[in-house]
Amino acid sequence: MAGTGTGGILNIGFTCYANAVIQAFRHCNTFETLFQEDNYNTKLIETSKYCILTKQIANLFQNLYKMNSSSSIKPMGFWFAFQQVTEGSGFEHLNERRPHDAHEFLMFLLDSIHESFAKKITMNITKIDLKTERQILHNKSLEAWKNNFEKSYSPFVPLFFGLFHVEIICSNCKNITNKFESFNTLKAAMSNDTNLTLIESILNDLNDEIIDEYACDKCSPIRHKATRKTKLWKLPPTLIVVLKRFTFDGRKIYTPLLPFESPLNISDLYSSLSPDKFKQNKYALRSTVDHHGGPMGGHYTSQSRNRLDDKWYNYDDQSVNQIDKPEIGSSTYILFLEKI
Repeated sequence: MAGTGTGGILNIGFTCYANAVIQAFRHCNTFETLFQEDNYNTKLIETSKYCILTKQIANLFQNLYKMNSSSSIKPMGFWFAFQQVTEGSGFEHLNERRPHDAHEFLMFLLDSIHESFAKKITMNITKIDLKTERQILHNKSLEAWKNNFEKSYSPFVPLFFGLFHVEIICSNCKNITNKFESFNTLKAAMSNDTNLTLIESILNDLNDEIIDEYACDKCSPIRHKATRKTKLWKLPPTLIVVLKRFTFDGRKIYTPLLPFESPLNISDLYSSLSPDKFKQNKYALRSTVDHHGGPMGGHYTSQSRNRLDDKWYNYDDQSVNQIDKPEIGSSTYILFLEKI
């Protein structure tokens, strides 16, 4: 019997956070396709210390897709490679057999895979006569993209990275400084007392910020207050959204995220000057990472849509069960969405 792509992953001691992230990640079409290519390893930079981990991830993905929901895998090769890669990285604590944050693990995994492919390339920006504000900003965004990735580019960059458009407005002279910042995850700020939609939560995190002593180019050396406004300029095909459920003082926000229709239109998050604002901006939910329990431990699971049969499954370590649809609520922590 052919595999249904629904294999489980054994928990080898407080590894549910990693199992949930891996299951959610591997069901993203862009990510899974990259590692299903027979020649993916020819793109690896063999001198990178991260190659050993990327190879284990690819092997794990490929094996899970050959399995059924009644079978599971013990990922010892992955954890051996993970331990090697984290040495001297500042993330050694992730090897300790205790509860860890799935978001932190996800960020390390993303960076590691990117670094295993990353190389210097040449990016050329076509010169045009810049007449309008929109053209000037678009050109500036291309320059920011080049500055961010020309020296370290991988197949991950166009799949998972986007750009913020940041405006900083001086309160004294009203001068506006425009800049662009790259990201590979969006944050969604949760409220303790109000149920928010996903769009509201993201907008909540992108709220205007006040800078108390801003060094304005025109007012220098005198510093004044300024307002920082952030909007989306460019989004990747695969969008990762992290709900800010955990606070700096060790508490957890249990307020449910309101269920949303999939696909979701996110045009309202864009800068009004972005060339992408009026394009097709609908994203479909592909996977979730869910956190159950309190902030000092708890348990992680994943809900993911299988590309082979287009059905939803709940992944709880080695236990895998088909579900009618994903449950969005107080346990929702990380969302993986794909542009349609």
